[in-house]
Amino acid sequence: MENKHLNIKIGDREYPVVVPASDEPRVREAEQLINSKLKEFKALYPGADKTDHATMTAFFLANALLSVDTSTESNQLEVRAAIQELNELLDTISV
Repeated sequence: MENKHLNIKIGDREYPVVVPASDEPRVREAEQLINSKLKEFKALYPGADKTDHATMTAFFLANALLSVDTSTESNQLEVRAAIQELNELLDTISV
């Protein structure tokens, strides 16, 4: 399967990622969802800083992931991996 090199923009930063070409639509949808939530939290909490907005976005998305049926072990591993990715994204955001 062919990999695709993408530049994903989250907030005001770009991140290079390599994904299977078939995953590009899902990755772009995730990019839009994250940016939409960041924008929403910026509007709701204008006095908060970028780290606060990113943390609230990560919390919202992690909560949404956990509300999905996680009855099988494979689903639970996917949820944990997604949460880990969100944590790594938060680690890259500077104040």
